[in-house]
Amino acid sequence: MNRHSGCILLAAGFVALFNQTVFADVFANSLWLGNDGFVSSNFTLYNVDRSGAILQSFPDSSMTGAAIDPTTNSIYLSAPDAVTIIYRYDLNTMTNGVKPVPNGAVPGDHPYEDMAFNPGDPNHIWRANYYNHFYDEIDLTTGFATHFLSPLGSAGTPMGMAWDGTQFWVSDEQSHNIYTMTTGGVFSAPVFNTGYQTGGLAWDSTDGTLWVGGFDFVHHYKTDGTLLGQFATPNGNFVDGLEFQAAPVPEPSSIALLLTTIALLGFGFCRKLQVAAHTDQPRTN
Repeated sequence: MNRHSGCILLAAGFVALFNQTVFADVFANSLWLGNDGFVSSNFTLYNVDRSGAILQSFPDSSMTGAAIDPTTNSIYLSAPDAVTIIYRYDLNTMTNGVKPVPNGAVPGDHPYEDMAFNPGDPNHIWRANYYNHFYDEIDLTTGFATHFLSPLGSAGTPMGMAWDGTQFWVSDEQSHNIYTMTTGGVFSAPVFNTGYQTGGLAWDSTDGTLWVGGFDFVHHYKTDGTLLGQFATPNGNFVDGLEFQAAPVPEPSSIALLLTTIALLGFGFCRKLQVAAHTDQPRTN
């Protein structure tokens, strides 16, 4: 390998890695705020930083649930249409939203609330079913609910959901309680009480904390209920869809290309040193 071709390969490796991470890094460690069109007339979906500053906004987008799949760098959004519709968007572009299930429709005639995605189970997505008092597991292939978990019974008002890598965190709007829940529907005792109507939940993977939506504000908590801070929502609405977007992880193919290029350059450089050392040796008669 000559120096010119090696530099081209190295540049290609860096470009592949750059294209995957830099654009998404602008919105890394941010929050997505969904809103309920039945509560607020402002149908805007917001992406904000952890201080509440707006990074992106999408007018006329009433989205009651949000969930991110970090393995594909995509976001699922639940829209309150005539029937509940779940869309999937590429986080880098937020264009060409596709309906991941047949016709996009899932059972129900009223918008559902927050959603959560477990990367260990990529064929399903979870949602809070406020009016039927369930936490539903939706098959993304068929669009049908495969589990209906109702650990709080008919008095429950499921609202927020978040996946922390091991279990779900869920909020009950009317009791103001935050719980944990296994994928089998086993609830903990109330972990803490917010003191207000609780909306969507987001798990902050950078420090293992929780973000909780409500009317007018998004609150930040430790998992024991210690309040860390809060910020006002951009439009003062009720945040019933909430999700945390972590920093993107480059695809293995881009990392492999970069590492392979560096290895080839290193081999070529070592080979060149060997040839130079052999050439510089004094002749013997």
